[in-house]
Amino acid sequence: RPMNTLFAMGCAATAALAAQAAMAQEPVAYSPERAWTYELQLYIWGTQVGGVAAGKDFELGFDEIIDNLNMALMGGLRAYNGPWMTYGELGYASIRQGGDASFTVAPGAPGGGLKIEAVADADIETTAVSFGAGYQVVESPSYSMYGLFGARYLKIGADLTLDVSGPRRSRSYEVEGDADYWDAVIGVNGRAAFNESWFMTYLLDVGA
Repeated sequence: RPMNTLFAMGCAATAALAAQAAMAQEPVAYSPERAWTYELQLYIWGTQVGGVAAGKDFELGFDEIIDNLNMALMGGLRAYNGPWMTYGELGYASIRQGGDASFTVAPGAPGGGLKIEAVADADIETTAVSFGAGYQVVESPSYSMYGLFGARYLKIGADLTLDVSGPRRSRSYEVEGDADYWDAVIGVNGRAAFNESWFMTYLLDVGA
């Protein structure tokens, strides 16, 4: 019986020590994985086109682009998880412009006095694709900013058709050309909220 008493006392002491050790340990909090949230944006991009062609400067304003716009698709998809975000954007525009003119060959020149009819059509297509990731650098209840890094692909294609007709014969001319570019880009993207219903987003980046 004394040995049974000693054994019971030993078990009680062991259980007490185990309980104290368990109480001394810090509780481990369960942290579930953060879920991704997604944002789809559809927008209109106000722009103008300018440059140098055949040694002369030219400029096509936003109103002229709208008047000759054949098709346009612009939008982006963003995903957020904690301070990180990733994004992809697509912009496509097809502009078509045409015109016709008639003139008479000056007397004394070959074919003098002949009336010439000319019809020209120009198709310009632009495709821009951007993608990358960002990290949140500023956060407040009404304002946020992310630093971005990524890449942009730009493709520009042009097709010019010219039909010339006269009393004797007609001819057609067609010129095609395209160019594409890849750029690494860095910048900032964020949002400023005016109230619960209205907000403004902004994007500023540079490429090289």
